Amino acid sequence: TPFYSPITKQWHMVIRPYCPDRRVAVTSSPDLKNWTDVYTMMQPDCLDPPGTQFYGLRVWPYGVTNGCGTPDDFDGYFVGCLHIFRSSLSEREGPGKWTGSLHDELAYSTNGLFWNRTHRRSLFPEFEHGDPGAGWFDYFIIGYDDEQRLRLAVRKWTVSHMLKPPIPDYTGGPNGWQHHTLRKDGFV
Repeated sequence: TPFYSPITKQWHMVIRPYCPDRRVAVTSSPDLKNWTDVYTMMQPDCLDPPGTQFYGLRVWPYGVTNGCGTPDDFDGYFVGCLHIFRSSLSEREGPGKWTGSLHDELAYSTNGLFWNRTHRRSLFPEFEHGDPGAGWFDYFIIGYDDEQRLRLAVRKWTVSHMLKPPIPDYTGGPNGWQHHTLRKDGFV
């Protein structure tokens, strides 16, 4: 989803450099028609364990209730949930890894282009294989509540990425939804 940065005065879209490259990249546009070349802005580093891949980054302009990022209500930061895939080291074939688990870390930026990771631990609770949220989930930033906390809806599955489910009647859909909040300035 594109987001507007009042700092750069451009729209930015977070993508991958190419498939199956699992790093985080961005392209920018002043008018949503003409886009810059894609460049990588986040990738695993020496503090990450082997097999770490960045699956994506969901961005929200901090302080903005409508998601547009207008200068009037922008608090000077972007907050993001960095989707981190821990691939199985036993999987050897092909350029893309398919087995492993996922978690999210909090990230922030002052302009939407250059990002910092916070304390490098999962934003949401991690569970054992077979429990909802044990290996694969997706999240949606849905705005602020009456107490000015950032609200997130999290869709959870009981299985890890591409692993066969331990439940015989598993249909492939999410096994649960959870709601989380992040207090204002809870990311710094």
